This record gives sequence, C-alpha cells and structure tokens, in this order.
Amino acid sequence: MKHQIGVIKPLSAAERKHLANCETRLKVALTQLKASTLKAAQVLWEIKDYQLYRDYTSFGNYVEDRVQISRVFAERLASAGRTLKLLANIQGQKPSSESQLRPIVALLPNAIAQVWTRSQEIAGAYPITAQMVVQAKAEVLGLPAPQNHRRERSRIKNATIEAGLSFEEEQARVWELFLEPKPEELQKDWATKMVAYLKDRYGL
Repeated sequence: MKHQIGVIKPLSAAERKHLANCETRLKVALTQLKASTLKAAQVLWEIKDYQLYRDYTSFGNYVEDRVQISRVFAERLASAGRTLKLLANIQGQKPSSESQLRPIVALLPNAIAQVWTRSQEIAGAYPITAQMVVQAKAEVLGLPAPQNHRRERSRIKNATIEAGLSFEEEQARVWELFLEPKPEELQKDWATKMVAYLKDRYGL
C-alpha cells in the first residue's frame, strides 16, 4: 500500500471494520505468542501497511496504547510480517519463526527471495536455522563469512545435563543449539556423531 506523506485522514467505516478484524486476530496471536509469533507479525504488518493506526497518529503510539506492547518489539514483528508476505509464494520450506527472518528484514524484495532460496539449499532436508540464513545472506550479498562460534562438545554437554528429558528431546534440543550451519553433504555425518555421543552419555 502506498502512503501519503503528511496527510492523516480519519479511518473510514470500512477501515475501522478492517482494524477490528485485525485486532481480534492479533489478540489471539499475542495470547499464544510462542506458537503464533508469525501470525502476530502478519497482523501487525497489515495494520502498519494499511495505516490502520491513524487514530493514534503513529504506529508506535498505537501498539503501546492499544495493543500494550513495546514499539521496538512491534516494529520487529511488523518487519518480519512484511518479509513473510514477500516470501508467501516461494516454493519449498517456508519460514517458521521470526528469528529466521531477522537477518533479512532490511533487504530489498529480490534479495530477500534470493537469500531464502539459498537458505533452503544450505538446509537441505533439515529445518532452516537463523544462522543458515546469515550464511546465505553473506554468500548472496558477497559479505564476509559469519564468524565460527561452534563449540559442539560443550553445547552437547550443557544440553544433556537437563534433568528429566527423554533422549529424543535431548537430541532435538542439541540440534537447536547449533550455531554454525554445516554443508549439506556433512549434515548426515554430523547428526550420526551427535546421536552416538548422546547414546554414549545416556548409556543407550
């Protein structure tokens, strides 16, 4: 939607109905934020894009006064919502978290699509992580390679001392802790090593 600079018009009846619909969906998403972050992001971007916040002068005022969340958090989610909309028609693995989108929200639409496509290639059959997106961004834009922060053994050790978790839960938890993406041909080999380490630690 194109915005008119310097012109603030009252919401029309249709816009008020649109806003009410957005707020209903946003309320549901915010009460289940952990599972519905991207839904909240989509609604906040819709409100911002259509300027449905105009009765509050600015988007920041709207989210603080009406939604009662910080403008920084709302802007972050709205940016993710914009990016998600730009990727709506992309084939293959779709974004599943705001953290995946964070590295690319400031890019132009074509670059966003290129980076996400490269992220899919890096991930292969595995879930895309935020760090994979960072790597893909560096490759697509010709930036320096991300710094290697890998500390596999200590991270595995920290993950496995969690009391009361099953082996399967630990395996999933360790996978989430990986910071550095692996080339696709190494993914299976690394997963095998991880499973062997955990089995040895648990005596399975």
